[in-house]
Amino acid sequence: MSYGFIFDLDGLLIDTQLPFHALAESMIFDKYGLHLLPEEISERYAGISTRKIFSELLPNEKADDLVKEKWEIMSSLVKAKAPVALPGMFEVCQFLKAKQVPIIIASASPAFWIELCLDQLINNSEHNFREVFENNFVSAEECKNGKPAPDVFLLAKERLIKAGADEKIKWFVVGDGESDLMGGLAAEMDVLYLSSTNFNHDENERVKRFSDSVSLASYIRGIISS
Repeated sequence: MSYGFIFDLDGLLIDTQLPFHALAESMIFDKYGLHLLPEEISERYAGISTRKIFSELLPNEKADDLVKEKWEIMSSLVKAKAPVALPGMFEVCQFLKAKQVPIIIASASPAFWIELCLDQLINNSEHNFREVFENNFVSAEECKNGKPAPDVFLLAKERLIKAGADEKIKWFVVGDGESDLMGGLAAEMDVLYLSSTNFNHDENERVKRFSDSVSLASYIRGIISS
């Protein structure tokens, strides 16, 4: 059997929550006299949309302007500090590319952020994710409906098929958020889910959960090697 893999980006391929998302949000809150450490923000608000967080905590400010400012800060941060790939994830993506397995990124982040993350050297090495994904990515801003709607995953599949992938192969969504899981299932794909806390879907035969990225990467290798 042949396979295709659609990967989330933030928190799945690259560790972005504390060093980029939460830090940028903390810096913005500080400007308005609301002092929250990145660790506090991650614990309380990880997985919640940035616009919603700003609307709740800074209700007198324009959320869209704050979101724009956050992305500007994050762009500066990622250029100044090499992002860290989750253990095993860059290597398994290299493995899939070498095996000519169809792979693509489907992210809720804007396209410019995906491009930045693809181009940055990871783990203080001479490698980046552009080497394996090239220009194969889809941003939710290209879709009418963002995650957990299936649109971004269906568009990613469509692009791989146009590039030569067989439509009838077995498709996997690989993600770390509830929105990835629900969107993947809505797209009628199987889901490989990185989470050490969310056990709600463990009985679903189309979902396989992993508590760490090394186990996830090893499982993907096993699928292709079997």
